[in-house]
Amino acid sequence: MSHPPAIVLSYVVTGLATARGLWAGGVEVHAVTFEPGEPIRFSRSCRCIDLSSRSLSDDALVDWLLEYAQRFSERPVLIPTSDAHVLLLSARRDRLASHFRMFTTEHREVLRIVSKEGLYQMARDAGVGVVPAIIEPSYQALESWSREHPAPYFVKPYYEGIEGSALRVKNLHFTNRDELLAFARQQGTARCIVQRQLYGGDGFIFDCYGYCDAQGKVVTMASHRRLRQFPPNAGTTTYGEIPAAPVGHDEAVLFDNTARLLSMTRYHGIFGIEWLQDRETGALHLIDFNARPFSSIGHLCDCSLNLPLLAYRDLSGDDLTQVEPRPTLRHLFWLDLRRDISCLRALAPADRPPFQQWLRSILTCRSHAYFSLRDPGPGLYRGLTMARLALRFPFHRHNTGRSG
Repeated sequence: MSHPPAIVLSYVVTGLATARGLWAGGVEVHAVTFEPGEPIRFSRSCRCIDLSSRSLSDDALVDWLLEYAQRFSERPVLIPTSDAHVLLLSARRDRLASHFRMFTTEHREVLRIVSKEGLYQMARDAGVGVVPAIIEPSYQALESWSREHPAPYFVKPYYEGIEGSALRVKNLHFTNRDELLAFARQQGTARCIVQRQLYGGDGFIFDCYGYCDAQGKVVTMASHRRLRQFPPNAGTTTYGEIPAAPVGHDEAVLFDNTARLLSMTRYHGIFGIEWLQDRETGALHLIDFNARPFSSIGHLCDCSLNLPLLAYRDLSGDDLTQVEPRPTLRHLFWLDLRRDISCLRALAPADRPPFQQWLRSILTCRSHAYFSLRDPGPGLYRGLTMARLALRFPFHRHNTGRSG
């Protein structure tokens, strides 16, 4: 196997965890950042290239990548960590493939997966459950659909940051039909999906993580449970567990549903497929397909399954036939402390765990979003940011009271 460098198009904690996973395998990592203040700037795991001040268009970013690749004697491995960059790289693969080692999923297939409409049709064709949803409905269509599907609802963009969508958040929650229809009347539902909220939520959202090779064959899979999320019941993991089986089942149920879904596509790369377990029926329903690394990928690395390094090995020409398809993993809890505190603040008092119970839960964590003894810089920076916010909060609240 050759040992080319890796370029990671970094996106918050996902980019940091991906860079750390590669670094743990001895890979030379170059991380490209697009937002100011990214903690990865303080990481030992990579050389950081900050493009946040340049506001590059898609074509300009591709030009920059092609120019940057010329400094290496070997074609670098190129790994995106956001939906927007996955779509961009697959769309420009004809320009990039001769200069980079990259995933081979065709753009139209990536778009089918990411856009939800194609994904949910894939799930139906595979015979796996899907959360009831309607794609980019007209007002009249939504009015009719919502009569048959009672509240509450989520409205989501096809993916975060998609152009043409009125939504700038991952999930927008509506507790009743009138609120949903008022939003649709005022904002429209272009590039959006409307879902009925099933009774699942925190503790009943499971992910199947894994890797598919260039032939679309599943190389390995693992399970994850979202014990707390922000926003609560509908957001990104703040406190999670690996491995974790759906309630009343073993991991095989999760793996079987995931394998059936993946059999409908020739996908190449790291995946994180999100499932909701209905608390009343126990059935699994597909929610989302992350065709890229995900925020908890560092948690998985700490549990002994390093998907970034596995992807690197594959793209570098290594043989993956000896990789365990269902590896035995260390059982660990994972925490993103700042977001977990935000989760607690957002919960209604009746749903909020007692402080001692919450404290016990975070003290059991041996895997963290930012904190790492081997790579302390991002965690220290994140902790300093939290301290500054904590110091400002009482002052801000005092001033707000006076101005009222």
